[in-house]
Amino acid sequence: MGGQWWIVTTIGFIATLIAVVAFFPQSLRTVKTKKTNGISLSTFIIYTIANSLWVLWGVCHLAYFGASESTILMKDLVVICANTPCAMWSGIILGIKINNMYKYGEDCKKWKGKINLKQNSSLV
Repeated sequence: MGGQWWIVTTIGFIATLIAVVAFFPQSLRTVKTKKTNGISLSTFIIYTIANSLWVLWGVCHLAYFGASESTILMKDLVVICANTPCAMWSGIILGIKINNMYKYGEDCKKWKGKINLKQNSSLV
């Protein structure tokens, strides 16, 4: 790979930063409001599993190959750093989504005591 490995690693870290920053506003909003009715359960299950597996891969790859070569270390750190916060945030959102589904129903139409009038027209 020569002496230019740091360019590739820098691109990886920039991509990591962008991915984490891009995911943060939605995560923060969901955690603050606890509203998840527009969030797909299956998407967040898959996303949480995928990010968790990437973290596991990075840790296992680092453990197997060790930090003997700086290129391996940096590649694994990019994968671990990119996926750890995304796995955590998507897991938190997934937990909130599942909690809302349990408390308020499949599509979270009931919210803090408010009842969806379309589904419960007998109350009108």
